[in-house]
Amino acid sequence: MSRKEATGMSRKEAEPAGGDGSSPSGSDEGGSGSGGELADALTRRRLYREVTLALRSGLRDAKADFSFLRARGLRSLLGFLRSTASAADDARLLLFRHSQSIPDLQVIPVLFQSSLHQPKEDPVVTLDHIFGTEPMRITSPPTDSEIALALRVLEDRLGQNDVRSNNYIEIECPRVEYDHYVKMLKLMYLPRESVIDSFDSVKSAVGVLRASNSLGCELVTKSCIEYIEAASWNEKEEEEILEVARTLGSEAVSLLARLQVPSVDAVKNVFISAIRFATCMETPFPPFLDDLKTSAQEQIDFMIHEDDDTALVTMDEDVKSVVQEGLKKLLFALRTGLDLLCTEFDGSPDQAEQRIMCSLADIDWIANLLAKIDMMHDFVSGWSEISNHVLSVVQDKKYSSGLWAVKAKLIEVTGKALDVVGYGSVVLPSSSRVHFLNTWLPYIQMTKRLLDENSKDETSLQMDSDLCQNIESAIVSMVLALPSDDQADILSEWMKKAEQFRYPDLTEAFEVWCYRSKTAKRRLVGGLNGASNPTVRL
Repeated sequence: MSRKEATGMSRKEAEPAGGDGSSPSGSDEGGSGSGGELADALTRRRLYREVTLALRSGLRDAKADFSFLRARGLRSLLGFLRSTASAADDARLLLFRHSQSIPDLQVIPVLFQSSLHQPKEDPVVTLDHIFGTEPMRITSPPTDSEIALALRVLEDRLGQNDVRSNNYIEIECPRVEYDHYVKMLKLMYLPRESVIDSFDSVKSAVGVLRASNSLGCELVTKSCIEYIEAASWNEKEEEEILEVARTLGSEAVSLLARLQVPSVDAVKNVFISAIRFATCMETPFPPFLDDLKTSAQEQIDFMIHEDDDTALVTMDEDVKSVVQEGLKKLLFALRTGLDLLCTEFDGSPDQAEQRIMCSLADIDWIANLLAKIDMMHDFVSGWSEISNHVLSVVQDKKYSSGLWAVKAKLIEVTGKALDVVGYGSVVLPSSSRVHFLNTWLPYIQMTKRLLDENSKDETSLQMDSDLCQNIESAIVSMVLALPSDDQADILSEWMKKAEQFRYPDLTEAFEVWCYRSKTAKRRLVGGLNGASNPTVRL
């Protein structure tokens, strides 16, 4: 096989110059020379016609549906190849070699697509096929004699001892695929069970697969598919396999089995298992399990994230129930950790604080998850239930000069609840909203002031400015949604401590409350002046 890039030859290129039968020069001078050139041109044209006619007639029969016709075509091709190899000069041989760059005249692909093609199961013939308007096309399988002829055509050498002929059958292929084509031809001489064992990498198998598929060698193609299907791929190899699979048709199904969309039940089972593991709080966690828990949380976020691809998981009642169970486990783990904080803090303050921080990080993660699946009402309810217990522990005098990371993280987690309640994503009764604000607002004011005072030290913990702004906006929105008397209570308490606590700034809420209060009687009564309307008591 020649090491060259695939090239094509048109009929015009294959025909000799002056193919119209005229002399190339068209001159009357040198009559004997012109006559010789004309004779050579006619000879080349005759050879061209002989080669193309022999190839077309032989290939036509070699592609027939019936074995006896294919065998006749193979005998014709074999005779033509041998006569070409034994020709006195190289003109016929060179012309044949050039003809193999023309797809309609190529010999090797026809051999693999017809005689050396593995037969499929016998078709089932029904009455519809017999009496139908379009009769069923039936192709007879290759016989042993036909296969033997095809192999003789394939293996027959075109030259004898003339080194100029190089004794080869020429197969056109891209230069970069040369090694893969060579290996594919070598594999044809191996038993089927030995073909798979000959591969040493996915990259090599993919290259051979491309070559065998282009030549129609089904045996090697199936062996390549079996090897690739069982091997592991890297990302680059996977893209190459996807590209090749587009040319394989139905044979690519098994090759791409690992890339198929899983069933809904399979996805659901994986998601539920990941949720249960991600919310597992057994301690101490071995290092590798801690990494696995982090990975589970990341993949859960990816599975429900909607981008160019649709979300992988459908949130049915079973999935929601497991998520609710995970939330309860994490909140219970935080409560348990706070109960043990007193004794653990005496032994190892840093380790005790880290334990609580891990618990809060998991709660922060599941809060983000619940926000994506419209279940923040469960988070707000659960967080409200344990709020008093959480604050009673962290505000103990014992931790007045410590647990700064925990205290700041509590504000961050609480900010998620304030945000969804303040902007109406989660609907709570006004009494519940007042209670939630009265519970957390004093803590937020005190902790923020202490953190700001400590911020003079560059090594101290500082809260993110954007986070503080978001929490402040949520509190203002939440205050403005309360009944006017409740607003008055919160604003009056805030103004009493305004000099002591600058955060959060409720000036906007105060201004809106003043305007509403002053214009309330006029605005409400003005819309109810009809005689039939009841009196509004303000």
